[in-house]
Amino acid sequence: MINGQRRRVRTPEFAHRFRRIYNQLSRNEYRILVEQAAVMIWRISTNAECDYCNNGWLQFRGRRLGQEYGYQWAEGVYPEFRRRCLATYLDAFRKRVPFEMEYRLQRHDGEYRWILDTFTLLTVTA
Repeated sequence: MINGQRRRVRTPEFAHRFRRIYNQLSRNEYRILVEQAAVMIWRISTNAECDYCNNGWLQFRGRRLGQEYGYQWAEGVYPEFRRRCLATYLDAFRKRVPFEMEYRLQRHDGEYRWILDTFTLLTVTA
């Protein structure tokens, strides 16, 4: 939710635009784009474990990258939502389908904030 209003992200459209942009950027330009994006980005590996978070994510959480690896990122999910959050995420990963879910994530100061998490399966060809 943003300013009390639910905000929808068109996941397939985003993925299409992302692939087009990705194919036009050098590896360094891509890294800079992701690190400076005004959104929190995290990536998972082929075994469904977090292997990367951008600066926006790390600043929000107030943690180092190594503290978010694997399933450690889920430590910041409000306990009441953690089981549902992980189940939704892992189910979508296994089925290879996009999803959106809202949950409360702990900020660097210990407060929890609502976030909209959008999972997009990206298949980028060389």
